[in-house]
Amino acid sequence: MRMRTQRFLFFSFLALLPAVFCSPKVLLAAASDFLNVPGDYSTIQAAIDRAAELNSTTTGTTYSVFVEPGSYSETITLKSGVDVKGRETARTIINGGGTGVAVTANADVTGSLTFAKFTIINATIGMQIVGTASINVKNNVFNAGLSGTGIQVQGTASGADITNNAFYQNNIALYREADIQIYNNIFSENTTNISLTGAAAANIDYNDFHSSSQAPPTATELGSHSIPDPLTFLPAPDPLFVDPSSIVRDFHLTSGSPCINTGMDAVDIGPYGGSVADTIPYIVSGVSATTLTTDSISINWSANNAYNISGYKVYYHLNTTGTVTAVSLASGTTGTVISGLTDVSSPPAAPVLDQPEFANKTLMLSWSSVPDVSKYIVHVLDQATLLTEDIDVGGETSYVLTGLVNNRTYTITVSAVSQAAYYFAVTAFDDQGPYDPGVEHESEYSSEVIITLGAASEGPLSNAFDAYPEALTPYPLLQDKGWCFIATAAYGHYDAPQVQALR
Repeated sequence: MRMRTQRFLFFSFLALLPAVFCSPKVLLAAASDFLNVPGDYSTIQAAIDRAAELNSTTTGTTYSVFVEPGSYSETITLKSGVDVKGRETARTIINGGGTGVAVTANADVTGSLTFAKFTIINATIGMQIVGTASINVKNNVFNAGLSGTGIQVQGTASGADITNNAFYQNNIALYREADIQIYNNIFSENTTNISLTGAAAANIDYNDFHSSSQAPPTATELGSHSIPDPLTFLPAPDPLFVDPSSIVRDFHLTSGSPCINTGMDAVDIGPYGGSVADTIPYIVSGVSATTLTTDSISINWSANNAYNISGYKVYYHLNTTGTVTAVSLASGTTGTVISGLTDVSSPPAAPVLDQPEFANKTLMLSWSSVPDVSKYIVHVLDQATLLTEDIDVGGETSYVLTGLVNNRTYTITVSAVSQAAYYFAVTAFDDQGPYDPGVEHESEYSSEVIITLGAASEGPLSNAFDAYPEALTPYPLLQDKGWCFIATAAYGHYDAPQVQALR
């Protein structure tokens, strides 16, 4: 783990590109009209508050909030005129903490406001819209829990537009007291789909209702053009989500889903339909690699079963600085063999060891990094016993030697070891394009897999240092003074023999 933590992980860096270098601030908004979470602010609420402040003091620019994939354990309150959008519905999660309201739009929310592309979980109420709040709620997943409510609309919020969402395993999916727009949503496995307290049902259209255990929806709930049509078939057919489990939460549609192209304007019903939906396929899982021969590696992964997946791309490179190669494969493929690889790695250069620092029974070591190494080995020679210890420290460029004997001299050197290491990641892409991993029409890079070929090759030793640990007791013990800094400056380092003699 030490090697994997310290080394520059190529695909881990690539995975950050959409969020850092290719974020919508660069791609979409030359005027910097949005605030990024967590790039600009660590919490969604902090970004909303700042955007609202900027909107009230700035003319000619409207600020909004854009949230990168991640799990955000917070409750948020929306502000007038501040759109809040996630990058990827499936992996941009707001966790309400089990009680209370996760997202609130109070009566003072005015103007046009969109809340889109989030998964809301673990809350008494996923989203509460109060009074006359006007808001567009699009392309979200509401999974508050079997004792919770997905969305609760209180009062005369006639401007609310609930479009292309999924309501899954809520007690009440949607409670409303006003005649709001409810289009292109999927209601699945809820105890109650739509509560119509004090409200008419004039604007319920093109929704899908599914339950394996509850009574089928009433004609009032169904509205117009919905699935199932009460005049043709009941119970409702399964919307065929890829994997709605609490571990995955992938609400993309699989082949044969009754929700494909059956919504208003012939779009998909559910969170991945309509013009606002993210176009990012779910991240590929189950990636593994196996060495077959001295020049070939087998790569396998779990299928992405969304109906519009067109294929996969296998990205790989040799060591941390190698050129990235991408291999495209057709849908239905869950493995391939990459051949023609090299298993020869040249001996690396010698690291440069820094002057060791010392403490009680301890030496603190650091050295320069060397390109394309698998690990470093610290060589410790105890001058009193002439015993040598070789310590594999993985990819770290620093190490703390402990358990030493004070005032005993140790000779320290470091060597680097290289081995042909191949880095693999897999993405899924859809049938549309253009493709940009984690941004549009191609999934984020999978978890990285590293596998080595051939024998390891150790390079020459670094420069050597003789050092000995010592308890740090300044003499004379002057308040806030420590040992003699003049002598340290004169001899270049407080571990110099002359300075140690003075101490």
